[in-house]
Amino acid sequence: MPAFWSVLTPVFLLIHIVPGDPVESMLGEGAARGKVAQLRHALGLDLPLAVQYRHLAARFSRTHRLRRRRYSLATGAARRLTALSQGVLLE
Repeated sequence: MPAFWSVLTPVFLLIHIVPGDPVESMLGEGAARGKVAQLRHALGLDLPLAVQYRHLAARFSRTHRLRRRRYSLATGAARRLTALSQGVLLE
């Protein structure tokens, strides 16, 4: 779990400390204010920092759990297939 926080916190800080607006970088400097506000809302950048951090942590942990589960399922299937093929070969 410490690795989780050691990755999450610097990423979050970089998003907010690096000069420039990430939304304007994505849309370009001449983007309409309405588009900028819409994308900022869609990305959650219009929320308070504490809420943004919580949302990022929730998404990161959910993704990590899903990947770990998929890996476990794939590994389990591969082990069963290997055991089955070895059992067939032994007979």
